[in-house]
Amino acid sequence: MKQNNPAVKTFLSAAIVLIIMLFLTGLLTYLIPNGDFNAETMTFTEREEQGIPILTWIGAPILVLFSESGVLVIAIILFLLIIGGSIHLLKETGLIEGIILAIVKKFKDNEFALLCMLVFVFMALGAFIGVFEEVVPLVPLIIILARRMGWDELTGLGVSVLATGLGFAAAVTNPFTIGVAQGLADVPIFSGALLRLLVFISVYVILVAFLFRRTKKHRIDCVENELTDNYDVSKKAYGFL
Repeated sequence: MKQNNPAVKTFLSAAIVLIIMLFLTGLLTYLIPNGDFNAETMTFTEREEQGIPILTWIGAPILVLFSESGVLVIAIILFLLIIGGSIHLLKETGLIEGIILAIVKKFKDNEFALLCMLVFVFMALGAFIGVFEEVVPLVPLIIILARRMGWDELTGLGVSVLATGLGFAAAVTNPFTIGVAQGLADVPIFSGALLRLLVFISVYVILVAFLFRRTKKHRIDCVENELTDNYDVSKKAYGFL
């Protein structure tokens, strides 16, 4: 019996979830009052027309490309395509495998330092430059690295996705949350950064302690055969080890 392709299954699952969210969002436009809010007078004026036409629901993924924020959407799509393609090429040549094994060898006896470094890098990406969904292509690589270190998959997700999300929430200089919100509130841009920096440090310490404790309680056997045979090519070409 032919086995199902995991990539196809994952794509279909994601597509179904997105379609359901799309229709639920369109339905909410008929349930939530439509109108304009005036921030100066603090008044809300309701419009007579309610809801968005169904054809607009269906065409939203395409129509958004021609909206005011269409350029940003296209840039994000191209960024993810380029990053994903680049990572695939690096993996096929064995370069990524070589880098991962070199990191494992260097931090084999000091995994706490590796954990602290990874958590800080991903938290900083979210807190200072507002990166979140852009780390998606890196998640599989961090999970491979985690398994090579004897950590489980959830620890790998904690080091990457959770750390980025918490950093994004701490938002020391996040332009997509702090920058926009303070601009709307008419307060100095990035004011109060010291307080948010203290929040960042506190969250960082708590997250590192939580993940390090988890690495001690949930150990797995080091996965030696997870990397591809291309590592042999990488080892000869680049001399990582």
